[in-house]
Amino acid sequence: MTGKTSTTYCATLWFGLYIGLLVLNHSVFDGVHFPVLMFALTFLCLSISVIGFAWWVNRIDQRFLDWRWPITLLGGSLLLVFFGPNSTLAAPFHGFLLLMGCTAIGRMLGQHMSDAAHVWPLILVAMSFDLWSVFAAHGMTHQLVESAQSTDAHLLNPLMLTLPIPGFFFSPLLGIGDILFSGFLMGGVTRLGLSQTRTLAGLGLGLFFTLVILLVLAIPIPALPILGPTMGFALGSTIKPRRHELLGALLFITVGLSLLHFGLAP
Repeated sequence: MTGKTSTTYCATLWFGLYIGLLVLNHSVFDGVHFPVLMFALTFLCLSISVIGFAWWVNRIDQRFLDWRWPITLLGGSLLLVFFGPNSTLAAPFHGFLLLMGCTAIGRMLGQHMSDAAHVWPLILVAMSFDLWSVFAAHGMTHQLVESAQSTDAHLLNPLMLTLPIPGFFFSPLLGIGDILFSGFLMGGVTRLGLSQTRTLAGLGLGLFFTLVILLVLAIPIPALPILGPTMGFALGSTIKPRRHELLGALLFITVGLSLLHFGLAP
């Protein structure tokens, strides 16, 4: 399958699922009476799209390895946020550009991974900083979620994927960090000759666990601390880390989070 064909499949997948949610949102079916079901359905559509784009990222044309292409895609998504119509018509195009651009950039970064033993240390670092970003008062994700929940919030969010929940309104469901990291690991395992199938299975399992925890806790949670370990465990002993690199990652996490905490504290 060519990169052009796989790109067409991903576009069809994304817009097909998105339009399906919009149709359901405007149908006679009253989703308000089934909030949990409607949220789960929307998150399932998002998960299918993320997995599809993670599969796509290793089948794209060679020209997408040039930084200009993903930067152009992200630039288009930002133009829609700040200069485009704040409407449901712009939302699927914004999501498509954001998802494609972030996945491609993640893949390009992952191509620089030189050793399978580096995967777990990188997962630990990404998990730790994502947890800080979500739960710390000064964390970027924490502030974005609070902004998105305000009554005057813009429909489109420059750093989060927004989807319609039938019977309700549009809601940000996944941050670009989760998409970047998925593309990053896919690029890394391809570069190292590891199993793409097992990595995609780990991504799907992580998204499923994320949905279950969201439904049980009913509060926003970071997805990356779930996606990272499930993708890592799916690869098994092929990415067994070395002790000194794990210790180095823990030291980096400790110093980095300390600097963020005390540097941003009022």
